[in-house]
Amino acid sequence: MSFTRNQGYLKTPALSRNDFDLHRSKDISIVWFRIGDLRVHDHEPLFAACDQRNATIIPVVLLPENDGIQSHRRIAINRAIVGLEKALKERVGGLPLSIVERNEWHKALGTMIGKAEGNRVDFHFYMSPHKSLDPWGYTVQEEMVGLLKEKAHVRIHPYWGKTLFHPLDMSSDHTGRPSPSISTYSMDTQFPGSLDLIASCETMTQFRERCQGTLPVREPLEVPLISEETHCEELRTYMKEYSISSTKLDTTSCEIREDIPIEEEVAVEHLESVLHNDAYMASYRTSRMSASTSERGAMLSTALSLGTLSPRMVYRKVHDRLLAKKKKGQAESWRWGPKVTSSSLGEEWLLMHLVIRDYFIYLAEHEGDRIYTFGNDREWSQDKDAFNHWIHGQTGFPFVDASMRELHATGFMSNRGRQNVASFLTKELGIDWRWGEDYFQKTLIDHDSGVNAESWAYIAGVGPGRRDTKFMTVTQGEKYDPDGSHIARWIPELSHLEPTLRHRPWLSDQPLAYPAPIRPYESQIGKPPK
Repeated sequence: MSFTRNQGYLKTPALSRNDFDLHRSKDISIVWFRIGDLRVHDHEPLFAACDQRNATIIPVVLLPENDGIQSHRRIAINRAIVGLEKALKERVGGLPLSIVERNEWHKALGTMIGKAEGNRVDFHFYMSPHKSLDPWGYTVQEEMVGLLKEKAHVRIHPYWGKTLFHPLDMSSDHTGRPSPSISTYSMDTQFPGSLDLIASCETMTQFRERCQGTLPVREPLEVPLISEETHCEELRTYMKEYSISSTKLDTTSCEIREDIPIEEEVAVEHLESVLHNDAYMASYRTSRMSASTSERGAMLSTALSLGTLSPRMVYRKVHDRLLAKKKKGQAESWRWGPKVTSSSLGEEWLLMHLVIRDYFIYLAEHEGDRIYTFGNDREWSQDKDAFNHWIHGQTGFPFVDASMRELHATGFMSNRGRQNVASFLTKELGIDWRWGEDYFQKTLIDHDSGVNAESWAYIAGVGPGRRDTKFMTVTQGEKYDPDGSHIARWIPELSHLEPTLRHRPWLSDQPLAYPAPIRPYESQIGKPPK
């Protein structure tokens, strides 16, 4: 069976009922879904497995361990898994998803690959291969590879699907498909030369200008079309001993904000809604920076981190929407180029954020574990009391405190809030950026190991090419939350004050049940960074 082209999208024709016969099959294709690719669209491992004739396809997801994952992230992961199960059932021939806990993984894998003469495992090596950045993902991947290497009849097929730009398109050395024979899945071994571009860029701006409008963006893969006759019941029986029911996954113990899409179907609908809201997109350049409750960014970061939404799918939807606008005369000047300016369309600013995400991901791959050595030459404060004030939103600086309280309550914080709280911790309190990075890693609902670590290093101003910029959090709050609604929402003890005093409560002559600033307030007032 071969791939065919259809309007630029890769697709596979529907399979006959004889293509999936559990009793006659000589091959098993295991599709290993990971926390970072929980979708059926633009999923190359799933697509490749469905292209194997006369093979039994077994989609599997390995549940992450509970250690270090806070409630909002845990609920989001579980909901994404339930959404994946639904998507496979409804859109990919009724394929049943095997949900396997860590302590059953070796037994389940051994049983699956022992039932056939030929086996293959297709997966995205989404998790960073660097042990310090993502110890759980690193360990699981090493164990998987080690176990599979012991099986001579198992073929390993790793793919890349995390970024907007594919690693092969980042390199001048186009070596074709990644080799399935090597055992170390990293950028350097899979895609030689793919990190040369990021290594040559001294700043984020340089990276954006060298990628935007220059590098190709590959078409997202369609959902593979296969027959309904896939012996789902036999497959469920086959894996029942090692799988748990999705009904056992906790999806309700804490509430997730309604404007944060989680499941694939919901995320795609949310994206369409955002792009077709002309008034919103017209103001996106400014609203994306807002910290207020009523104005926010596109709210796609959680879906991107869970992989329920592919960055290439986002690009395709944006691209198609802009072409439609251009035909209507609403975007006559549109052409995605290296620079984004104040006159650029909101859609172009949205695409820019996808490129920034790529920048941090590729930078994390390039720097690897040594990122955690950045800042070792500084004398960091070990003030745990100040750190706890920061965590619990009790610093006496309203914009910082409101953002941290929102994070604690929802697992989410605006990008503007993240920049300010990170700057306050590292520049004002002088506390090691790695303390904040670790807290965010455990708390953010949209956590991505590479993006999180590199963002913290970037704001802290440590490592090569970083700007040592200090955010004036009071001034920033007044600019990006002008009516103080964000502060009033998360610091109710200040909600009765007029907007000016919400940002500067120390000027109020009323007694307040709110702490005094733990540092001189003048240090957080001044010209904001660009």
